[in-house]
Amino acid sequence: MNVILPKGCGNIDYEAGLTRVLDRVEAFNPEAIVVSFGIDTYIDDPFAEFKITTDGYNMIGGLLGRRNKNVQRWIVVQEGGYLVEKLGLNCVTFLDALKSALEI
Repeated sequence: MNVILPKGCGNIDYEAGLTRVLDRVEAFNPEAIVVSFGIDTYIDDPFAEFKITTDGYNMIGGLLGRRNKNVQRWIVVQEGGYLVEKLGLNCVTFLDALKSALEI
């Protein structure tokens, strides 16, 4: 499911868009979730049109996990994210928040 968010979107706007998506995901009650995790949304990414911070990736991972605790199968595919020193930190931050929220 894609949601169009405005250029320059930061953590707050992203959370609002993600919440709308998760409302629909919960209603569908999926057996599995595939996350296309693009870190090119990071504020310092040279190709970014969004302004997500490291704290934002923590929020995203936590929100995904808290809202989908009943889902047993998860696939996270990392794509996008370029020439950024904090690429690894952002990825680990997201995955740690997801894992913690899922209590695994």
